[in-house]
Amino acid sequence: MKTTHHAFALLGATLLAACQADSNPGNISAGDSPRSGSQWVLVAGQLNGKPLNVQDGTVTLTQEKDAFTGVSAINHYRVPVKIRGGNIEHPEPPTTTLMAGPVEAMRLESDYLEAMSAVKHLKREGDSLTISGDNSELQFRPAPPQSAR
Repeated sequence: MKTTHHAFALLGATLLAACQADSNPGNISAGDSPRSGSQWVLVAGQLNGKPLNVQDGTVTLTQEKDAFTGVSAINHYRVPVKIRGGNIEHPEPPTTTLMAGPVEAMRLESDYLEAMSAVKHLKREGDSLTISGDNSELQFRPAPPQSAR
């Protein structure tokens, strides 16, 4: 009877370890990737050699299991991605809600989404996250904690 209990305990521990073995979807490198669910704020960026006017709106990024999501100055967005190491693949095109806003914020949003559609690399150093592509670079910092209401 004792042997049976030990066998079940060992089986349970093995199954638990197997479930945890793939807790890093897409082979994401822990040193390069933001934690899933952590929120970031765009602090600087450039597209085709021109700086993004980040002061024209707030752009956020949250890494979900298989996508970057957030608010792109006006609209909510979702950019499906597969991340392997520090490399980003785009299995599907991005989607957004369709609200209008001030012209400057809409321009920032358009530039940001164009850049996000083409990013290929992700790098995290300390409290800085950089996502880049051939003609774009987006720099993020952790979002400030939200206060309880």
